[in-house]
Amino acid sequence: MSTQADIKSIDTLSLVKLAMITYAHDSSQALAEIEVEGQRGIDWITVDRAAFWKAEMRRAADGVNQAIKDLEHCRTYKKVGDVKNISGAMNIQGVHQNSLHFSFYLFHNF
Repeated sequence: MSTQADIKSIDTLSLVKLAMITYAHDSSQALAEIEVEGQRGIDWITVDRAAFWKAEMRRAADGVNQAIKDLEHCRTYKKVGDVKNISGAMNIQGVHQNSLHFSFYLFHNF
């Protein structure tokens, strides 16, 4: 392998230099765009999704609290034929409780 460059034209050398400068500019611009897109993704996860899951947890907790109130109301004012209503309220409480656990899991794991 030769250690010397076999340059036949100075004009060609100028064109290679210009091409390298253009490549450096274009690649740095592309990297800057990638960085902006990456930051946009990070912001979406840390800001937008965090607020969404906090709201979901709040809504699920409100549902659980309402189901507990409904259950207590059914237990307090039950009549002979109201056993179905109590079991329905207990089922709703289980659904909201599962929703709250799921929201808590998503918020703390993503």
